[in-house]
Amino acid sequence: MIGLSRKLSNLLANIAMGVLALMMLHVSASIGLRLFTGRDIPLTLELTAAYYMVALTFLPLAAIDLVSKHIQAEFLSSLLPQSFQKPLTIITRIAMFGLLALLTYQTTLGAIARTKRKDSLITILGEMPSWPARWIVPVGLGFAALVALVLLYRSIVMPYPASSAPAGSDGLTSTPQDEDRRKD
Repeated sequence: MIGLSRKLSNLLANIAMGVLALMMLHVSASIGLRLFTGRDIPLTLELTAAYYMVALTFLPLAAIDLVSKHIQAEFLSSLLPQSFQKPLTIITRIAMFGLLALLTYQTTLGAIARTKRKDSLITILGEMPSWPARWIVPVGLGFAALVALVLLYRSIVMPYPASSAPAGSDGLTSTPQDEDRRKD
């Protein structure tokens, strides 16, 4: 389960990196064209807003959670006794999974509705379908919810409080130093 979660989240993160490269090429080409000819590549703004940025925001969420790189505010939890750390981690993981599952459900309903009515953007060249981009959000959130569920399970079965475990010891998270050691 952990290996599959890691592979799927890495796949989505790699897709997001590909989208980032494509967006950089597209926007750079549009700027270059504008400098030399005074004209833009059509639909650059629309594609960037409707597709590229959505993919960059939601596809890597699962991978970010796997390596514990979400923003964490630990100023209060670090003051709690060690015996509260594991229950607090479990409660946080339950809340994270619940929120992600709810968001996945809601955005899936929205994507279905927009797909049924063939949602599109009105551009200078005519209509551009925007409904396919609506599916990026529930896909990214859904995989993040699955990873949150796996991490919740790991938090429950871990014999030690999560905060006292060194980075990378749970088999899911890793530091750059761990990656370097694996390469050697």
